[in-house]
Amino acid sequence: MNKHVLRMLCAITVLIALNFQLVSAQEESFKPGVSVGDSFTYKLYAIWEVPQQLSAPANIVEINNTEAVKMVVHEAVYAIVILNVTTIYKNGTIRKSQLYVNLLNGEGDGFGFVIAPNLSPNKLAYHMGFEKGRAFIIRNETVKRYPFGERKVLIATVETYGSDEYVAIRHEMVFDKITGVMLEWRTIQTPKYSPTAKITLCYQIIEFNVKTSESQSQGSLSLATFPALYLLTPAVIVTALIAVVLYRRKRKH
Repeated sequence: MNKHVLRMLCAITVLIALNFQLVSAQEESFKPGVSVGDSFTYKLYAIWEVPQQLSAPANIVEINNTEAVKMVVHEAVYAIVILNVTTIYKNGTIRKSQLYVNLLNGEGDGFGFVIAPNLSPNKLAYHMGFEKGRAFIIRNETVKRYPFGERKVLIATVETYGSDEYVAIRHEMVFDKITGVMLEWRTIQTPKYSPTAKITLCYQIIEFNVKTSESQSQGSLSLATFPALYLLTPAVIVTALIAVVLYRRKRKH
């Protein structure tokens, strides 16, 4: 084998090894901010605002018949958090369901209820989900008081326009910094069937029973800590292999 080709292949091998070592080290450092048995309970309600005398849709009426929504962590393994959800209605009806969310890419029907722990402003929540639109930026950090005490919180806002059902949707979210648990979530919607109306769906934390530790790992120290290298290595490999093929063809001629 030509010595130039050999050197190039050796360089590629080194890059691959470095990439896998960095990825492996970062994967091992990631831990969710919640653990099995942790629970958090919300008050859920909706506000229906219209200038005309229009009656609220059936789904709004049902939401406002909700007494509480309790979530208990069923599993928390690496980036996957599974939640057992109990919805209690004012008439005594109880519904149970289960949600899950991937803390790295935001996949799952539990999106928004838990993010990675110990993020900071200008960091991406669900940072590996940016290609599918599941990532959003943490905007601010502050301290807020709740019935269970003061908490360091992270604030995020997300706006979308032109969906099939709504003219505009705005999410205003507040997360517990240390654990990543959602504490407040307001979704403000302008429906297409009534553009002068405004629907606000609200989750408000009322109970917070989560074992916390300041020493928990930072969720930002994951694969995204080295995104450039993680994405660059495959490109380098492909480019190098093309160069090898072109080099050998040139030598034959």
